[in-house]
Amino acid sequence: MAKKVKPTPQKHYICFESTPASQAFRRTAGDITRLLSTLYVALETLEVNDPVRPDDLSFGWSMPSGPKEWEETRNFALRGAIVAIVDGLDQYMRVLSRVPGLVAPELDNTLNGRRGPGEERRPTIAMRLSTLSTRYLGVVRDEHIAAMDLLTTWRNTFVHRDYRFGLSSSVRKSLVNSELFFSKEHGGADILAALSRFEARKPPTIIDLSTLVSSAQRIVRAIDEHLLQIQNGPTYAISLFRYAIAASDNAEAFVKHTFERGGKQSVGRVHSTLLRLGGSNDRNHSPNALVVTDLEMNRLFALSQTNAAEVFGISVTKAAPHRR
Repeated sequence: MAKKVKPTPQKHYICFESTPASQAFRRTAGDITRLLSTLYVALETLEVNDPVRPDDLSFGWSMPSGPKEWEETRNFALRGAIVAIVDGLDQYMRVLSRVPGLVAPELDNTLNGRRGPGEERRPTIAMRLSTLSTRYLGVVRDEHIAAMDLLTTWRNTFVHRDYRFGLSSSVRKSLVNSELFFSKEHGGADILAALSRFEARKPPTIIDLSTLVSSAQRIVRAIDEHLLQIQNGPTYAISLFRYAIAASDNAEAFVKHTFERGGKQSVGRVHSTLLRLGGSNDRNHSPNALVVTDLEMNRLFALSQTNAAEVFGISVTKAAPHRR
């Protein structure tokens, strides 16, 4: 009786453990706590040491003259950090909507912060995150969504001096009930103390902000992991490359360059593009990582310029024939 020959296992050509959206978030807000702490330490050091002027400081400058000016300087850095984390969340949701098929299409208006019919104001960052988490139940903790309500409302009051829209009673109740959760899951964080400072119209402490930043990071990580887990590998690779085309300065030139040699060289150029958009060659990836094999990559992307233009709906101008 002939022995059965086991098929040779396919190599993992590329895997995905993050999306372009989470990359956008990390670029804007990924290291805020450390950067803000560095600025605070620098200010404390400056108070007791002679200043060192940078070479490119070409205009006049003087040391803060008293406690009030030192506090204003710290608050300026703090405002910048708060704006960056909120902007990072905004960018995360917008980029999610731009990768075809990554999220449910009915979320497009919400993710982009568009005002619905009859609505007086656009949805806040917290509202948009809440709608997203409701669509994918069980992925994001309600406590973290409530923390984003606190973050965005604090941003409005502390940065913009806009007190028109406060925390709702339901969000406040959720924060009060999450005291033990934040203490346990966020290194002893005191969310009630943060809430008290907010209600007293005081700025957040660096510990308050660290708790809110880590909540935002956990939301992004949880959503990102879930969305990738429900994707089909080859379909996602195609969608991600479509996103790359749309994000390029010149779609026609981008497609022509990528597929100008065809075959495996085209596959290699697509591979390089996908690596920049959250792909990885790490063989020690998570067991749940989204994987596309080398055979699948070849089947999808070993295309000529003409075939690629047809697949991706791009009009590629053919070069005029050379006349002798």
